[in-house]
Amino acid sequence: MRHLLWMVLLVACGPKPEPETTTESGDSAAATTTEPLSYCQELGLPERPFDAEAQPLVGRYNVAADFQLPTTNGLIRYSELWTGCDNVAFVPDADLSSSTNPQPLWSRDLRKLLNSSPENVHYIFFSTSGDAKEKVEALEADYDSILAGWTEEKQAQWAGRLHYVKRPFYETDGWPADHFALTGYGFVVDRHQTIRDIGSLASGERYNPEISWFDQDLSHVANEVIYANFVTEREERLEAEADQVTILTGLDKVRFGGNQYFDVTFPDEATMAGFDTLEIDLEQLCEGDREFGSCPAWDYLVYMYQCARPVEEINPYAEESCQPYVPGVATVVEALGTCYVDGQPSSTTCREASECEDAVPIPSTDTTDSGLTGSGSTTDSGLSDDVGTADSALPGGATS
Repeated sequence: MRHLLWMVLLVACGPKPEPETTTESGDSAAATTTEPLSYCQELGLPERPFDAEAQPLVGRYNVAADFQLPTTNGLIRYSELWTGCDNVAFVPDADLSSSTNPQPLWSRDLRKLLNSSPENVHYIFFSTSGDAKEKVEALEADYDSILAGWTEEKQAQWAGRLHYVKRPFYETDGWPADHFALTGYGFVVDRHQTIRDIGSLASGERYNPEISWFDQDLSHVANEVIYANFVTEREERLEAEADQVTILTGLDKVRFGGNQYFDVTFPDEATMAGFDTLEIDLEQLCEGDREFGSCPAWDYLVYMYQCARPVEEINPYAEESCQPYVPGVATVVEALGTCYVDGQPSSTTCREASECEDAVPIPSTDTTDSGLTGSGSTTDSGLSDDVGTADSALPGGATS
């Protein structure tokens, strides 16, 4: 039997289960039938029953009660969306965690959000403004356009998983609107029905000098879903291996700055001989019932060091390299694309179409009315130059 020594918590996924088979005996021959895998079994995830007794409480880490919301595709109910292994993420059109960033959250990164997301998530988009219906319908049209260009497999993956609340969110009934009123930013309900707030969406790659802060990245919402999967999978493995795991807790919900020292007493030598793995889990969280307000500084990290290592007179590893030799890699200059605006090239380079929002076309030097098309002129011929296509779901376009 495999034994594991835990130093706080651990996460892991088990293999996908094999389809269940049953044998039916008849007079002529035995027939074997295969039961189809459920949605969660296909993903290799355990199924949990829905907690219908949960109370409509708000605040982080409470168990989410059932709710229903009016969407552009009819009324949805949480308990009816329940599969036993899905997350539900609520995404507003304006993230109020940053008062300095006026950018509408749905203005870009739509495609990137889906590409960054795990399979087991529903997204509920909502607005608090009076024209909520018009805003979510425009967003729905953008996503319909994106999905139409994807493979049938990708379209099937997202079918029925994007929901658009057609009323101002504060006018809807139930605890989700009350929770958003408490925080002003999005939140996730994980696979255990636990409410988890979405943190800052500021992108470290998008510093904006005009606001002295970072522009948001909608796709960062997917990071919260990925983290929710991590936490629930860690808890599920703890439950499954309860008789094989020893947990040693060093610090538990301790607030401190600088260095913090603590002692951990391991089992005796004979007991330790039965373990084959040591894993350490470090977690830095905010205090209170909100994601912001009582948190460590945004750029803090958590480290742990072993302080009392025995001194060896002779280093047995002195002649060993730290890692296998890695040959050098030649430097490759990144090839960027060029932004096009209404079919005209600009001086702005880009990696993706979302970086072309502020691109300005290069003034043309050829304004002849020749009636002919060209690859670098702005002829008034009534025909467009064949120089690139724009992403219909994002402003601007890019080619490379």
